[in-house]
Amino acid sequence: MQSAVTHVLLNFPEIQSYVNLFVNTWGNEAIYTEFSKWLRNYVYDEYSSV
Repeated sequence: MQSAVTHVLLNFPEIQSYVNLFVNTWGNEAIYTEFSKWLRNYVYDEYSSV
């Protein structure tokens, strides 16, 4: 399920800057297993300025 959610998210141009941030930090290997969870946490983090 995480992989499907990530696949949908990756098709939104508005998300690309977050994808780049994630990949620069965690690498491409983790994108399909961790990106959607990371993005949710990042958006709800009061210090991320999102």
